[in-house]
Amino acid sequence: MRSPKDLPLFGGVLCLDFVNSLDWRGRAEPEEYLHTYADLLEWAVGAGALTQAQARPLHDAFTKREAAAALQRAIEFREAAYRVLRAALARKSAPDADLRRINSVTAQARGGSQIRQTRQGFSWNLPEGKNPDIPLSAVALSLSDLLTGDDLQHVRLCGGPECGWLFLDTSKNQKRRWCSMQGCGNRAKARRHYSKTR
Repeated sequence: MRSPKDLPLFGGVLCLDFVNSLDWRGRAEPEEYLHTYADLLEWAVGAGALTQAQARPLHDAFTKREAAAALQRAIEFREAAYRVLRAALARKSAPDADLRRINSVTAQARGGSQIRQTRQGFSWNLPEGKNPDIPLSAVALSLSDLLTGDDLQHVRLCGGPECGWLFLDTSKNQKRRWCSMQGCGNRAKARRHYSKTR
């Protein structure tokens, strides 16, 4: 079973890293990293969505049923986000049901958050307290910024045939093909080499 600790963060922006928490989407059986609510919190801290101080009180604050429901909401949002982003990449209309889900979660996230000023500029300040959807709120705010901003045109799908990961292409020539050269890029090179030596 894969752990969020094993998950590389190649998306370049929080919401893409979250979408990539399901690995190998092109396979019959993709690999899931988020099996429990604790996994979601671990991912959120590792990805920089929450600090340890924000995540710590959430670990034991909810019943098993509440934690499972929060995880399910996050997974459903993740899959809706993936479908909307893939539609945007293909220049197709996003599914209405997915947009409704994203809008609903984003409205709740914005309603409980405030913009704060930092040394680097401005950012969303997530709500305080024990709300099981705080990690999801951070992702929803990131996705809303991506979908409505200039960076959407730089989102790419990894060229690995089974990968399915999305990433923000910040390369100078805007020709990045792989989620990472160490992973899918090297596999593609090995396939090319093998086909030449047969």
